[in-house]
Amino acid sequence: MNWDLGLTAHAGPKATRSDPLPGVGPRPARALYRPIVGAVHYVPLMATRRHWVIVASRDHGRRGVHGGFVMANHGKRSPLARMSPGDGVLIYSPMTTYPHGEPLRAVTIVGEVTGDEPEPSEVITDGFCRAASLSEIEPLPLEEIREHLPVSRIRFGFFELDAVDAEAIWTLVAQRSR
Repeated sequence: MNWDLGLTAHAGPKATRSDPLPGVGPRPARALYRPIVGAVHYVPLMATRRHWVIVASRDHGRRGVHGGFVMANHGKRSPLARMSPGDGVLIYSPMTTYPHGEPLRAVTIVGEVTGDEPEPSEVITDGFCRAASLSEIEPLPLEEIREHLPVSRIRFGFFELDAVDAEAIWTLVAQRSR
C-alpha cells in the first residue's frame, strides 16, 4: 500500500541541502517547502481572541465594573497574566454577595480586557488586577448556559472557555440586552 500523502517533492534546483530554513539548518533534498492545500497551519494563540470565565460574587464583580478592572482568585497575578487585550470576560456569580449572600448561579457581568499587563491592586494588599471594560447584565442563569459552561471547572475560580461555547454564551447575552 502506498502511504505517500504528497508530503514529498521532487528534488529540484531549490531543494538542495545547502538551502537552509531559518532556525532549522540544512533541509533534506526531498522535503516539500511550499504550502500544501488543506494543510493545517499553526496560528499563535495571541492572534486570536480568547474567552475567560472568572468566578466572583455579583458585589465583587460590581467593584470591577465601577473601577474598570478584573481580578481573579483573590488577586492572584498568574491568571491575569494569561489574558491579552481584547479577550472576552464573563463573570459567573454563584451568589449575590460574599460570603453569605443569596444563591444566584448566573453570568452577571461581561466585558473585555483592556490593560496590557496585570497591575498592583488597590483593593487587596499584594493583589493584582487588570484593566477591563465591564458591563453588568441581566443575570443569565446557569440553567440556560449549562451545556456551554463546564460546571466542573467553576470551582477553580478562573478558566478559559473554548471559542464555540463562548460564542453560544455571548449570543445569549446579546439576545438579553436587546
